[in-house]
This record gives sequence, C-alpha cells and structure tokens, in this order.
Amino acid sequence: MKIGIKEASVLALAAALGIAAFEYWPSGQTVTAKAPTTPTAAQAAQVECARKEFSEFSQASIARLNEKVKTPARMLSVESILVERRLDEQHCLRLASCFYPDPQSLEYGAYFSTCLAPERPDDN
Repeated sequence: MKIGIKEASVLALAAALGIAAFEYWPSGQTVTAKAPTTPTAAQAAQVECARKEFSEFSQASIARLNEKVKTPARMLSVESILVERRLDEQHCLRLASCFYPDPQSLEYGAYFSTCLAPERPDDN
C-alpha cells in the first residue's frame, strides 16, 4: 500500500491529536497500531493551524452553499464555479503553509497540488 502526502499528513495529524497512528508494512497486508507519541511544540502548532484552517474553510463553504441555495439559477454558472475554485485554492494555500512554511519548497507545492486535486481512483 502506497501512502501519499495526504495520507501521511492525516496520520501525522491523527498522531498529534492523540489518535493511534497506524503503521503500514510494505507487504500491504499487516496493519499494526502504534501508541501515539506526545507532539512537539512545532507539531502542536501545525495541528492547531490546520484545525483553525479547516474550521474557517468549513464556515466559508457553508456560507457559500447557503448563498447558492438562495439563487439556484446561478448554482452552475461559470462565475459560481470560479468562486468555489478560488475558495478551494485559498484553503489549500493556507493549509500547506501550516505544514510547510516555505512556499518555494517542493513539499509545499506537492501538498498544495495534492490538496487541490480531486479524489480519484489510482490509474494503475
């Protein structure tokens, strides 16, 4: 089983929140639970930053949805789609900056790209 950037971030976030992190063995068949470790101050700050960003993004998404429900004719307008895309882009930029402070780094770009990409099954 391959673990991508998103999964690794979720596991790190879960561990920092005190949820047992799972260890995946290369065979992909064995899954064992590891006791969570106490997060460092930097990890705790990353988790708090991500928690805050998810909270703000959720509130903005709900507000956007409520706005769309009031004007159903505009739900699929190009303008509406672009506004949602920009909301997603800003969310991914802020979330990436929680974990990778250097916007010029490869990790930042990879995290942003993965965050922005729609979920899809593996092409293999």
